[in-house]
Amino acid sequence: MGYGINAFLDYDTPADLMAHLIIGSEGTLAFVAEAVFRTVPIRKLAIATLAVFENLDLATRALPELLESGAATLELMDSTSLRVGQELPGVPEAIMGFEVDQQAALLIEYHADNAEELTGLQTAGQRLLDTAALRAPALLSDDAKSRQAAWKFRKGLYASVAGARASGTTALLEDVVVPVESLAETCDNLQGLFTEYGYEDSVIFGHAKDGNIHFMLTDRFEGDASLNRYNSFNDKMVELILAKDGNLKAEHGTGRAMAPFVRAQYGDELYEVHLELKAACDPRLMMNPGVIIDEDHAAHIRNIKLNETIEVEADHCVECGYCEPVCPSKDLTLTPRQRIVVRRAIAKAEAEGNTELAAELERDYEYNGVQTCAVDGMCVTACPVGINTGLLVKRLRREDTHPVLAAGFKAVAKGWGPATRAGSLALSVADKLPAPLVRGVTDVARKVVSTDVMPRYDADLPGEARHVNYWLGI
Repeated sequence: MGYGINAFLDYDTPADLMAHLIIGSEGTLAFVAEAVFRTVPIRKLAIATLAVFENLDLATRALPELLESGAATLELMDSTSLRVGQELPGVPEAIMGFEVDQQAALLIEYHADNAEELTGLQTAGQRLLDTAALRAPALLSDDAKSRQAAWKFRKGLYASVAGARASGTTALLEDVVVPVESLAETCDNLQGLFTEYGYEDSVIFGHAKDGNIHFMLTDRFEGDASLNRYNSFNDKMVELILAKDGNLKAEHGTGRAMAPFVRAQYGDELYEVHLELKAACDPRLMMNPGVIIDEDHAAHIRNIKLNETIEVEADHCVECGYCEPVCPSKDLTLTPRQRIVVRRAIAKAEAEGNTELAAELERDYEYNGVQTCAVDGMCVTACPVGINTGLLVKRLRREDTHPVLAAGFKAVAKGWGPATRAGSLALSVADKLPAPLVRGVTDVARKVVSTDVMPRYDADLPGEARHVNYWLGI
């Protein structure tokens, strides 16, 4: 949250001081052209389990002892998380087979470099799980398949929950951190705020080992009633987290939504240090304005991204980007996520009556969004909410198909021999006529049909083309 101003106490030289101030500064102090990372080794052995507790309070109150036992991972998922998870394919068996009421789960892992160390950790961890108030017994295991299923569920949780929201609404994700011993009470108080302000579908999950939890609000966030509700919730949430000696941001950075609350986090004196630092590095306030430093207390409710309803094939996309690495055309034109983002931009422009922008986006989208998609469905293999962008593109292609041209192409495909002979005859006739005349005719035809269908005649093209059959022997 804010700048890492502890660097002023921790380092002496200007270079060390500035290097550590830039970390987490989100482009507001400098442009980072190159960074070198020091990495840490992954431990060789691991055991894991997904333990389902009867309620969120019991799950969070079990954290301190599990942490003390040496747990390397403690990932928290509340009842809404489990409810959504039960609708997804390939989720762990531990969350299936019961009707979710108030249950919550912890993904628990222990890591070690040798079998003896792992055995000791397993004994200590299993002893705690055997005495915990669980819905069903949970066994720590080195089964890789079960561990992978648990992690797939946890990592895709944000997208899965956000994907289940009502069409046209926005999912806002925040992350806060409090001391682990305060986590149970904090989660209980947060759920009370959800009820007080009518955010019934809100979800809590996160890295409970560090006291870091994420919560998500879904709403249209439009109009005075909705924005005032969100503003009042935020004020109460800030009071709650600061009263627990917590941080309003944990791992995702201050950004714009929390920028108006940096002063509340640090107090007036230390906030002035923030302002002086920003002014010293960026006197003209050009770099990433509105991020981390923003004196407008209502900044977090301005310009909230509103999602317009688009085609049903892609409407639930949360723009997480998981699809991008598997897309064949990602390095050529748009990724699946970008294809959906542009569809939303077109819908937004149309809703606002900005027909000029909508038309411009549609023109560019024809090649970048429609023509260059491989429609192979690779995107759905990585999408947490099962979106196949290829199905959307196929529909757009069908809707854009000219019936006369489609019939012509179909006729050519069924009569390829006569079609090639006709083409040969046309080239022969064109070769006998003045090239500028034939080129003029094709230019007119290109305007009537399209440049993709009608090629432009050039004098360098051959005359009579003889029919040749090619055979490939294998």
